[in-house]
Amino acid sequence: MNQVTLFGNVGSDPEVHTLNNGESIVKFSLATTEKWKNKLSGEMESKTEWHRLVCFGAKAKVLSDYVKKGNQLLVLGSIQYGSYDNKDGIKVYTTDIRVNNFSLVSNKASTPQAASLATPVASDLPF
Repeated sequence: MNQVTLFGNVGSDPEVHTLNNGESIVKFSLATTEKWKNKLSGEMESKTEWHRLVCFGAKAKVLSDYVKKGNQLLVLGSIQYGSYDNKDGIKVYTTDIRVNNFSLVSNKASTPQAASLATPVASDLPF
């Protein structure tokens, strides 16, 4: 089973692209942070990981309409590995998280209309 659950902060506004077949694709980054107490020093430490997320179809449209940089997002997806040849002909390997379902946990919006969107969106998540 290839299943990933991430909870973090959106690091960039989603970028919308249209594939040759007309399907929408959205790409954006998500930062997750792990915190722990150092056993030797007793101080709190943390580490942030950045993830590249992609989403296709109708959910891509919802993501692009409602999710912005700084939002907290809960994502259920799968890991996808790929590769491409860059402009210098060098093969570049990629790791993406394909978004299957998501829930907008918070929306740092400044307008009342946008603030009302802080409720979960596309919440097909099983939790």
